[in-house]
Amino acid sequence: SVMWSVECLTALTKLFPTAFSVMGVDASSWTAEVPKSVSGLRGSCIVIPCSFNYPEPEKKPSEFTGIWFKGTHDTIYHPDSSNIIKDYRGRTELVGDLRQKNCSLRIDPLNDSDKGSFTFRIEMEDHNNYSFLTAITVLFSLLISGSPDPPSLSVREEVKVGEVVSASCSMSHSCPSDSPLLTWSHSGTPSVQSHQLTNVQWEVTSSLTFSPSSTDHNQSLVCTAAYRGGKTVKSLKTLNVKCKWTTPVRGWLITTMCHLTSTRRGRTKVGKMNLESGHGLLIWMRKSKNLQWYYHSKEE
Repeated sequence: SVMWSVECLTALTKLFPTAFSVMGVDASSWTAEVPKSVSGLRGSCIVIPCSFNYPEPEKKPSEFTGIWFKGTHDTIYHPDSSNIIKDYRGRTELVGDLRQKNCSLRIDPLNDSDKGSFTFRIEMEDHNNYSFLTAITVLFSLLISGSPDPPSLSVREEVKVGEVVSASCSMSHSCPSDSPLLTWSHSGTPSVQSHQLTNVQWEVTSSLTFSPSSTDHNQSLVCTAAYRGGKTVKSLKTLNVKCKWTTPVRGWLITTMCHLTSTRRGRTKVGKMNLESGHGLLIWMRKSKNLQWYYHSKEE
């Protein structure tokens, strides 16, 4: 973050002549802190974190009024909405508590025209028995993106038929009250968590617990992030599903069909496969109405 002091903003005294000297108060001790840049997605919302400081008076101010400007003139937030310019009316909200020196601003939804610099103004009543006004320019870059990055998807490179597998999908965003919706292409049990990464970024994570089958082999596991307004981005991983072998029976390891398929019925087929334990014979044969696969191991 970067600290901006009103001491360096003497040009603003022409706009706010009472801002910089009241009863000997040093203007340089009036400061505001904002990030160097804030990035948001067009059509979503953004919270601009802002904090300010001022000389502690003997008598606590009884009333605070926070005002935000685009540049130095256009009012984009005011407690009286009639003072807000038309383009920002209904789109801005002061989410910070001024009594806690928090001047954070929410813009919802974001437009391309929101790029630029902003000015924050604080008004206090009963500060040294005066009505005190000060303007603090909080210069930072508000960046608007048209398309978000794809979500971060993780799952084990190799899974086995029938075992319990966990996958996770994460997406960072700038709008804590309207995070993207994460969905999965595979059935299972999802759970969602959200936490704050920085003072300008949040992250939502969806974890999926599922049991893969043989038909999932070489199929894509897809995580989709959907934003308000219909914008979506996806990430995918190809599942590598292996057989899960059972207890040896008379020198044979019995398993399910797994990856191979049969085009002929009623015959026995023998073929070699490179399995986890090395090369072996994979045999299928029809017994009654059940088609079974057998792996001939070296235990025989």
